[in-house]
Amino acid sequence: MSIDEAYDLLGVKEEAGFDEILGAKNKLTSTSQGDTDKIMRIETAYDILLMQSMKKRLKGEGVAQSVRFADVARRKPAKQAPAALQNLPVKVETLPTNTVLPVSAAFIGLSIWTLAQGLADPAGRVSNDAPGLQIALALGASVYLLTDKKRVPRGRAVGITVAGLLLGVLIGGGLQSWLRVDIVPIGSLASPAAFVSEFGILALWASVALLA
Repeated sequence: MSIDEAYDLLGVKEEAGFDEILGAKNKLTSTSQGDTDKIMRIETAYDILLMQSMKKRLKGEGVAQSVRFADVARRKPAKQAPAALQNLPVKVETLPTNTVLPVSAAFIGLSIWTLAQGLADPAGRVSNDAPGLQIALALGASVYLLTDKKRVPRGRAVGITVAGLLLGVLIGGGLQSWLRVDIVPIGSLASPAAFVSEFGILALWASVALLA
């Protein structure tokens, strides 16, 4: 069956749209019940015109520019990060999955060690001696992990580490000036140095785990 014969059989014009062709096919099918041969010819004509309509649409023929390919969902452009985030000197990058737990355990160990040192001060004696060994180990671990696990250049790793420690110390110092654990101890913890160092170690862990 030719295309012209299909148009004649369904009784539609060449510029007919899909809905018009489908309506004509359904109408003829409903009035031809019992005539199997005619119904098969109607289905064949419908298939031919359907393919013809699809070809026209793919070529953009007979379709207004504003509705061409209207049934195809347009892909939304990917959202870009705000310019302020793109210009930050560091980026967010998490540690490999198999490294997160051991690294977290190491920093938790240093934190517990620092806390134990603060709790070990004799009652009535407030120590201002910072837990230097723990901080030194945390600094070294931070630089090593950033360079070895995240392939961050050494200078950049040192910068991230120092910035993280300073941020933690500033937060801890601010809380200490408000809480004054040397005057009102938190449980048995009355060492300002140990209290502030806890935040420094926490900030170093966050730097290693999240930044690059």
